[in-house]
Amino acid sequence: MNASGGGSASLVCSGVLARFYFSQGTLAIYDPNGNNLPYRPLINTLPGPNGCQTFGALTFVQGSSTNKCGSFNTFQIQSNSQDSQLGSELVFNFVGGFYACNGGQEV
Repeated sequence: MNASGGGSASLVCSGVLARFYFSQGTLAIYDPNGNNLPYRPLINTLPGPNGCQTFGALTFVQGSSTNKCGSFNTFQIQSNSQDSQLGSELVFNFVGGFYACNGGQEV
């Protein structure tokens, strides 16, 4: 993922790759400039006819967002359901195997 300069993410692995970490239970991105506010992944969901959509573009923001449908705390580390010693995986809304689709790279 390309997180250089913030904004929309690139899932095609061009440019500088992002280094992710968890801080106080929230997925964050290492900022080599040492900013106090780390970049956080935001699923930029939009309002739909029946409330918020269930998908959206993956973006990285510092601070907060004015998007009332956007989701910050949707990524978690979940241990293997059969045995936690077998490892863990990054999940989205408690579901593993998430993917990006279409030209907008929506998750």
